[in-house]
Amino acid sequence: MKLKINFILKTGVQGEIPVLAVMNFGYKEFDALKQTYVYKPLRYYTGVKVKKSDWNEVEKLPTEKSKRAILLQINKKATLISVAFLIITLICFRLGLKQQVKS
Repeated sequence: MKLKINFILKTGVQGEIPVLAVMNFGYKEFDALKQTYVYKPLRYYTGVKVKKSDWNEVEKLPTEKSKRAILLQINKKATLISVAFLIITLICFRLGLKQQVKS
């Protein structure tokens, strides 16, 4: 499981635009109507707002250093959380297998 985070500007807003962190890590949800699994990215409002003119489209980060640092810190923390979650999940899976083998 790999976490991928894209920062995007919210559309349809004038002036200072909120920055969204779209986190992609393989989250799927079962769609009862279609009877299939549908991919759902997690959208997180970062609390950072920038003007469209201060947004670097290539890097997908603000040009202002303080706001850029906040977004990079969010990226770092989210990555650490996803790694910790994966480790905990693997440990629980391993313990569950041991319980099944013993039974």
